[in-house]
Amino acid sequence: MLDSAAMPRRKGSAPLPGRLEWPTKREPHPLEARLVSTDVVIPREHTGAQPLRGNTLILGDNLAAMSALLPQYEGRIDLIYADPPFLSGKAYPVRIGRGEDSRKPAEWLLDEGYADRWPDGAAYLDMLYPRLALMRRLLAETGTLYLHLDWHASAYARLLLDEFFGRERLLNEIAWVYHGPSPVRNAFNRKHDTILVYTRSDRFTFNADAVRMPYNESTVKTFASSPKAGFGKVPDLARGKVPEDWWYFPVV
Repeated sequence: MLDSAAMPRRKGSAPLPGRLEWPTKREPHPLEARLVSTDVVIPREHTGAQPLRGNTLILGDNLAAMSALLPQYEGRIDLIYADPPFLSGKAYPVRIGRGEDSRKPAEWLLDEGYADRWPDGAAYLDMLYPRLALMRRLLAETGTLYLHLDWHASAYARLLLDEFFGRERLLNEIAWVYHGPSPVRNAFNRKHDTILVYTRSDRFTFNADAVRMPYNESTVKTFASSPKAGFGKVPDLARGKVPEDWWYFPVV
């Protein structure tokens, strides 16, 4: 349910409905937590008493991990990529043993992975809400958050991110497109995920040159014969282009 509270908006844009509300919504507070040596996989010599330095791998609930990182890293993280449960209602096993890389299901050994099952939508939002709040607190003013979901929950997550960051801080809604078999026969096959990209401020970093890709052959030929075909501007064909906000990659 949406309330009528005003939302931040871009200049000239019409106001939109307010925040996402649900019966069990509470103010997001970090946990009283600290990292212990068993949580930190890298560096192995971490004792829990010393501040973390350099590359670190933490194994555990990210709510506790991010809460424990706040004293040292609040407002200092440049990039967060988050891939939470999707609210799919399914359980996911993991492949183990020597058959892990086989393409033949009969050769797989399976173990319990995780269950993306929730009593209701409110329980899922209760999980996601405080974690998104912590991500925003950890981001630097120049930082960016990439949140990876799909059709089950991306619309709800976008409203939560609008609440924490402001609607004007949405940089991209990326569609990750893929293909594969599907039993669906009464609707279009659902074959894309959504990556919501939010920035902490307008001083974010986007390394455009690092992601450029070549123009396709037909585009190069078009500009060779008609240099002003692109709205009166001649692109730097040798430099390449910044990709669109839809990506085609096979499922990994």
